[in-house]
Amino acid sequence: EANGTGATVVFNTSIATNNPNSQATTAATYTWAPALGGDWTIPANWTPVRLIPSVSDTLVIDGTTTPGPTITNIPSETDAALRLINGVNGAGSGATLSALTGGARTLTLTGGANALSVPSLNILTLSGATELDINVANGSTGAVGGQIIALGGVHKLTGNAAAAITFASGSFYTTSTGFTGNPFGTGLTTGPVVFQSGSSAFFNAGCGDVFGGSGSTEVTFDAGSTETFSATAAFSTAGRSYGNVSLTGNQSYSTTGSTTIQN
Repeated sequence: EANGTGATVVFNTSIATNNPNSQATTAATYTWAPALGGDWTIPANWTPVRLIPSVSDTLVIDGTTTPGPTITNIPSETDAALRLINGVNGAGSGATLSALTGGARTLTLTGGANALSVPSLNILTLSGATELDINVANGSTGAVGGQIIALGGVHKLTGNAAAAITFASGSFYTTSTGFTGNPFGTGLTTGPVVFQSGSSAFFNAGCGDVFGGSGSTEVTFDAGSTETFSATAAFSTAGRSYGNVSLTGNQSYSTTGSTTIQN
């Protein structure tokens, strides 16, 4: 109490430092609320105001308050979680994210279970010429029940352990106009991205090998999933396994070695 008034005074015990590399460590949830345009880095575009980004921040895009937002200037940053809720314009364009220019940017998510969450009726689009990657860190997972679209350049969705990111029944992944590269990264053999039965993926022009190239297995397609290809480079065959497959585009697809089509 203070001055005998019965009021309770709460002190903020966060300690500021002069170390430019230090970050606040108090867990907080910030919801996108663009007061000053679509710039991710402007503190007033989040509620509460996000003055000091922290590795423990949970970032929420709420379709009830901001349907169909376009969010720009996303830097490389480590956060606990990125979550879309309340059907972010599920009938339209959804939430569109683009990177700060000047080199590839990565959002690294370290918050454990569902560090990345795109539920049913939510759409997350990674867009723009500057690479924007979403990396679900080791020990964390991602869950997609809605849709993820990548277009306009190189944009990767990566995990660091087997089945770290799952596309559930009814979910969709699409590479669209201007996309290039390997959508799920390269170098791992553990299948960190999994398309479960009932999920669908569309790999369009510009898409590279969905498995990540020779020696990599960045994705697993379960029986009952559906993969549609209109980019020949995306369709890898030697020792690969798919659910249902559709090859489109009135073009030839070459095969090497054994390929398993489960449905």
